[in-house]
Amino acid sequence: YFLLPTDGKSREHTLPGTPSSKKKKKKRSIPIPSLAASAAKKTKTAGPHSQAELDDLSTDTLLDMMDKAVKAGLWERRHQIIGTAIAIRAVRSAAEAPEMQREVLKGPGVPRSDI
Repeated sequence: YFLLPTDGKSREHTLPGTPSSKKKKKKRSIPIPSLAASAAKKTKTAGPHSQAELDDLSTDTLLDMMDKAVKAGLWERRHQIIGTAIAIRAVRSAAEAPEMQREVLKGPGVPRSDI
């Protein structure tokens, strides 16, 4: 508070070339979309959309879905989710493998490259 002037008067700042705010402004009407336009939504593509639906699919199906996306040059949020589901299954499979169990018992951890 010690830096504020005690005798200063406030004034309105304007940029050169812009109209003053004291002038009356025209009111613009905002177009309201019709019900038909708002009701027409983008249709979703077929396929699983949630993590639970992806968990129910086989690993081969997930790999096929990812392969098709890569070949088509697509990479959307759903493909990220599919990739995550595949990676989780790979890590779980590696954790259940007897070779990895032996590696865990040998040392403090298992390198990512081994998994």
